[in-house]
Amino acid sequence: MHPLAVTANDRKAQARQEKDCLSKWPAVYPLEPTVHQRAFEANKKNRETLLSLWDTWSRQPTTAPPNPKLRQALLQLKTIHGIQYFIFFPMGNLPTEIITNIFRFVAWSTGTPDDSVNTRVKLTHVCRQWRAIALADHTLWSAIWFRDKFPYTRSLTFIERAGQTPLDIRINDPSEAEALTDPQMNQLLDCLFKKVGTIRMLIMLCYHWEPILTVIKRLHQALRVGTPMLLQRFELHRLGDPYLWPGSAFSPVGHSVTRYPMIGGPLVPRLTYVSVNGIHFDWRASTIHDLTTIDIRRLPLDHALESSVFRSMLINCPRLEKLALDGAGPDGPPMERGNQLAPIELPNLKILVLANFTPSYVQGIVGHFTAPNVRDLTIMNLFRHEYTELYVFLTGRYPRVRIFTMYTLQVARGLGHTAMIKFLGSMTEVRYIRMAVLEPYGLSTFMYDPKTMVPHRCLPPHARDLFRNSGAPHMASTDRPPDEGRRRKPQLKTYVFPQLFVAEVQSIDKDWLEAWLASRRAIGLPLHTVYLQGDLAKCTQEDIQRLSAHVSKLAIIGLGQKTPEEQTSLL
Repeated sequence: MHPLAVTANDRKAQARQEKDCLSKWPAVYPLEPTVHQRAFEANKKNRETLLSLWDTWSRQPTTAPPNPKLRQALLQLKTIHGIQYFIFFPMGNLPTEIITNIFRFVAWSTGTPDDSVNTRVKLTHVCRQWRAIALADHTLWSAIWFRDKFPYTRSLTFIERAGQTPLDIRINDPSEAEALTDPQMNQLLDCLFKKVGTIRMLIMLCYHWEPILTVIKRLHQALRVGTPMLLQRFELHRLGDPYLWPGSAFSPVGHSVTRYPMIGGPLVPRLTYVSVNGIHFDWRASTIHDLTTIDIRRLPLDHALESSVFRSMLINCPRLEKLALDGAGPDGPPMERGNQLAPIELPNLKILVLANFTPSYVQGIVGHFTAPNVRDLTIMNLFRHEYTELYVFLTGRYPRVRIFTMYTLQVARGLGHTAMIKFLGSMTEVRYIRMAVLEPYGLSTFMYDPKTMVPHRCLPPHARDLFRNSGAPHMASTDRPPDEGRRRKPQLKTYVFPQLFVAEVQSIDKDWLEAWLASRRAIGLPLHTVYLQGDLAKCTQEDIQRLSAHVSKLAIIGLGQKTPEEQTSLL
């Protein structure tokens, strides 16, 4: 949460302050010249003070908690100045198109979906002029997150106001107790699908099977009658138990089948983004092509895609830019009648996510394709098995990776350590890393020369002891000075991630992280920026000072929050 984000208590204080400020404001308009001049001068003075407070706020160190008194003064004066400025500014005299742009900026600059909804509603309650302008702008109502309760009166009103503007829609069950039933889903889709041809983005998250099947069935019905569709992005997620399937005897009410084909093909010509989570499709009957994003998650092996279907999907999507497979994928390696099939080339693939697999299974998946131009690689939740052969297999396959995510990776003793070092060492362009749930043994792999497999010298004593005690090999020799008695031709050192300058870190012990940062600095490759997330966001001031000693910038961000360096790292 941003330090200046308004909390519930702040809103109550602002409401009291606004009421007090307005109660003292003259009730007769237009104001008398002398009254107007005094009020104008007061507003001007408040503005100067506000700018001074902003300047003081911006000079605070990012690693320290914000000054609470300064924050309170800033919010209070901002509220007063906002009221005064709003009264003085001749908003109604602006051209309609300017007011429309201001409304759009206000509506789309909110921090949460609820704020976006409330802001748009408030714009229609100020005056007749504002209401007319807001209702006439269909774009203002085109993004709808269904946050009200069934029968979704408010959200459906937004859809009416959107006219024929392309719609971006998100619907999700708030909880299993309040999940939509199948009749309710049908009733909702009766209203929603009156504009099915204008839906550009449809994201749905449901708990129960029947409503999910109803969504897919109704989409197929719309396609069969020839409804032209603008649909570009389709996401369907099943909440709850990831792999629970009612079984072959399952007979859903209102459905003659338990698995429908995935929508796609020439009937949905603009569809480029598909994300399905825990949904079992009839993949063989599905027509999928020309996608740029394929995201499939949480499928039991008996409902996995057949290898031939998976390969056809990749072949038919030559522009594929993102492939995310999380506990879901083809049912086997690239084999046909005992013969190894050639991998499919994916030259445009930039983002690859592999998560929650056994070693042999994920190796079989990767064997189906080559993607030498991957820029953003995520490998996560690979543990409880021996993954050494997988890391050997992956070494050298993704030389152009610039953003690397490693969450909960298990590094086996002995050869597993060597395999991980060589795998990391093969991605020399990595600039940005996301790390979580790594122990000292895994962190130590960043401190070795990938060619000689020897740790770099000059590691800090506490870091060397930490890595040595975790079982990292050859750490005891890093404190010895080089042998000057022999004249040898100096060898060029190689490093793991020599261009690394930014790290996002969560769920790693603070002492381990400090040792890792100190070691990177000691070997001559200090990080410039470290972002702390999750549990690490609650570091004490002492911890922050210790970590800050090894980097130029240390900041705290929310989970999932984008950083400025994330996009620039891909350029």
